[in-house]
Amino acid sequence: MLRFTSDSDTVNHIVPQSDTATKNTVSVNVESLDYFVDKENIQPAFVKIDVEGFESDVVAGGLKTLANPNLRGVVMELLGIGSQYGFDESKIHQQMLDLGFGTYEYLPFERKLVKTNGIGAHNTLYIRDLDFVKERLATAEKVNVLGKVY
Repeated sequence: MLRFTSDSDTVNHIVPQSDTATKNTVSVNVESLDYFVDKENIQPAFVKIDVEGFESDVVAGGLKTLANPNLRGVVMELLGIGSQYGFDESKIHQQMLDLGFGTYEYLPFERKLVKTNGIGAHNTLYIRDLDFVKERLATAEKVNVLGKVY
């Protein structure tokens, strides 16, 4: 169980156990990524990890899932928030590279991936199976955004 703030809209976050002063919290049952994937008997092709600074814990509890070659990509928010909880996000980045992922930026209006060399400014897009992802981008249904089709 972890406690989260419940009154901060999009910036709700984990409340450390030592913090007894923070009000308006909700307790949430947590499971490791590997446990959840095994329990649900699923093989994700893509995972988003955005847990407000606790990405290190998710990666640590998801190494089996992250190593599975059926996982083609991961988008992860690595904005330095983990440092306030004692995590070094550069270690997460290196783990992802060691697992065979490369880093890319996605240009949505062009449906194009561009190779990068590090952690992104907002989210980091890790791709393991570049050919698969490029094929999906090329064959995905077109979308209409404000009257323009992409």
